[in-house]
Amino acid sequence: MLENGGLDWCVADVTSSSTSAGWAQASTYANPFVADAAKRSLVVGTIDFAEALNAAAVANVLRSRHR
Repeated sequence: MLENGGLDWCVADVTSSSTSAGWAQASTYANPFVADAAKRSLVVGTIDFAEALNAAAVANVLRSRHR
């Protein structure tokens, strides 16, 4: 951590959850699980998808892109 810039680097490195929350807010079929942005984790991003979506299909696509 220190070699990369200390606490500031660490915070910047883990704030990627805001990217997924922003995407979900702009989406017509997803929403951030925690509505209040001030209460969201910087590390974990949880997205609620519309009931009409096939959750297994979404999970498969996400898993295939993460490998």
